[in-house]
This record gives sequence, C-alpha cells and structure tokens, in this order.
Amino acid sequence: MTDVFEEWMAYLQQDPYLFHMSKDAVVVDILLKLGSEGGKSAHQISEEMSLPYDRVKKKMEDLLKHGILEKMQAGPRWIYFLSFRGKEFVDKYKKVHG
Repeated sequence: MTDVFEEWMAYLQQDPYLFHMSKDAVVVDILLKLGSEGGKSAHQISEEMSLPYDRVKKKMEDLLKHGILEKMQAGPRWIYFLSFRGKEFVDKYKKVHG
C-alpha cells in the first residue's frame, strides 16, 4: 500500500492542478462518474449529483480547460468524456482510494 500511496503523491506533485483537483470532492465525483458511466452532459451530471447546474458546468469547463475532459456536441447538448489525462487520474485515484 505504501508504494501505491507514494506513486499517487508523486503523480500529484508533478502538476499543482492535479493536487488541487484531488481535494475537490465534487470534481472527483464527476470524474469517477464519467469514468464508470461514459459520456454525459453537464445537465445529466448535475441532476444525478443533485447539484446546481451552474456549479457543475463551471467545474466541468475548468476540467476541460486543463485537459482532464474532452467534449463533443450531440444535438443541442455537449457531452463530456474523460481525456487520456482524466482516465489516468481516475485509474490512479482508484488504486489509492479503492
């Protein structure tokens, strides 16, 4: 377990945004949800998490700006997906936190 934790800490230290992101429970929940369920709109995520749409949308756009998410248009909505970087974060997070 110590090796996994040390690997996690080294991973977070390579980018201050990753460290900040790992401390935000809403962000982590969004990433875990997208990692397990695939692409979703900000509206779907906000409803499933019972959080205000504006709050979720702002966090998802920030994740997009930092290369953690990608998005594509499907009709009138934008669908968000984990990028390679986002998948890497989720995989490492799950190793440490189960």
